[in-house]
Amino acid sequence: MNALLLLLAPLAHGHAGADFTAVDLEREDAIETGFGLLLEESDGWHWVCHEAITTSDAIITPRYSTSPTGTWLAVVPDVTQAREEAQPVYRSEAGCSWDPVTGLDDQAVSDVLFIDEDTAIATTAEQREGRSGGIFRSTDGGLTFSDVHPLDEGRLVLRVLASGQTVYAASFVPESPSQAELHVSTDAGATWTDLPLDLSDLAGSQTTLAVRPVIARGDEVWLAVNVLTGHVLLHSDDRGASTTTVLVADGTLLDGAIATDGSVWMLEGPRGAWHSTDGVDFEPVEAPPAIGLSAFSADATLATSAAFTGGLTYQLTADGTATIGVQGSDLVGPLACDPGTEQHDICEPLWEQVLLAQPKGPTEETDTTDDTDLDGSEGCGCATSSAPAWVALLPLLLVWRRRR
Repeated sequence: MNALLLLLAPLAHGHAGADFTAVDLEREDAIETGFGLLLEESDGWHWVCHEAITTSDAIITPRYSTSPTGTWLAVVPDVTQAREEAQPVYRSEAGCSWDPVTGLDDQAVSDVLFIDEDTAIATTAEQREGRSGGIFRSTDGGLTFSDVHPLDEGRLVLRVLASGQTVYAASFVPESPSQAELHVSTDAGATWTDLPLDLSDLAGSQTTLAVRPVIARGDEVWLAVNVLTGHVLLHSDDRGASTTTVLVADGTLLDGAIATDGSVWMLEGPRGAWHSTDGVDFEPVEAPPAIGLSAFSADATLATSAAFTGGLTYQLTADGTATIGVQGSDLVGPLACDPGTEQHDICEPLWEQVLLAQPKGPTEETDTTDDTDLDGSEGCGCATSSAPAWVALLPLLLVWRRRR
């Protein structure tokens, strides 16, 4: 796997039968995991396999985005592992049939995001010699895309975020920290403004560097920059015209979210979380080892490993109290679909592999403020604790988290 895929792949083994590990939560009733996409219905959680859009032997975990009414877009970042040749992005209206979109053929698509029901944005991270990518836009609900902001060869975009009609993406040239740029659109991605981001001072002697937006709120945007000692979080309240450093982390800033009370959460893997009431001053919060973080209330929702923590998700309060949310036992079966759909024909025969992989882990509530961490080491501590092996094996940058 090349360097780019190490940046893009949240977990290896993205297929039926993989460990019960949650990766991200696009909404409260949908969980992206290493073994598939989980959708909540009245009787529990139903499973959609990644193999609906990947080859049968794919190891990369796709990423997903959903529209306000539940239309899905899914990206296979390594196009060679996509179900259909040279087709990296697929669309589904109900999770049953997954069809390739038009306009992104053979592109190294890194992220995709619905802005509203009609508008979606896709970004690329093209490393092939002689190829260049850009920022693509759809105005027909993700059916077709066109390149609205071409980028020079060698320039990578790893993530796109939106806050209303304001959209943010950052591009960089890995070997040139002085050439990073923040791309901002105030009209839902129709037109873009490029702002320079000279990150040379942060890079120091580092020869490669990556930057990505992790949270957006109106004119505010938070950018995570990898440095030799961990990650630096930059904040801007003027759409990137100026930035200030608000957090220096020893670990990897994996994800972030804005809670319903206006506070800001950041996830530092594998050490813990950070919480800020104003988005500038952050306090550490002890937390189970996690991969993704969302916020659907004042609390954070963590995506974690059921094999190690007992839950696919946890609710985390600002004082460090963590409570199991969704467990493996909440999964009731594959999503029911008609014959002829990918979900019925490809996924249903794979359901037995999911059952065999289901963990028999703990189910009790866990308070991470005591003296025992979930992996048996002494107190979590956002700056000192060790973590389970599955966290240590994560890539240095899990960079594709999406938040509105």
